[in-house]
Amino acid sequence: GAHPYHNPHTVCAEFNIMVDPEAAQIVFSFGVPITLVTLEACGGAAELDDAAMERMRGTGEIGRFCVDCNRTLIELARAQGGVPSLGLPDPAALAVLARPELIQESFPAHTRVETQGEFTRGATVFCKPGNLYSPAFGDEPAPENSLVVTGLDVAGFHQYLLDRVAE
Repeated sequence: GAHPYHNPHTVCAEFNIMVDPEAAQIVFSFGVPITLVTLEACGGAAELDDAAMERMRGTGEIGRFCVDCNRTLIELARAQGGVPSLGLPDPAALAVLARPELIQESFPAHTRVETQGEFTRGATVFCKPGNLYSPAFGDEPAPENSLVVTGLDVAGFHQYLLDRVAE
């Protein structure tokens, strides 16, 4: 999910939710607690820079594989931003599941997915308790269905990754 995030696919949505917003809305409506690690939490300092990638490569064969198999993505980041980096949203979500103490910034919300908008299809819409968007979700306050994570303990996340690939 994204809060708010402008990615290369659309200005409003994270890719996986964008390609099937109806399925994502079903998941958010299912009634189980969801922890949504946003792209913001996975970007910036949480991405692996050259030094972090070299530390990972230095852990051994698995670490080298993890960096080298992402060479195309790393070079794309270099071409787009001038700096090689590696964003890891899936490992960030797994790290938060395994080590919730890595969460540094978050808020509870009722999350819905926009399925109809011509320009906003796939957007995750967050209604925090008591915020002004509550009327958009109906007359009753919308129950919290998610914890929206917007910031990670970057050093802890990087160490978590290194620990997973160390031989």
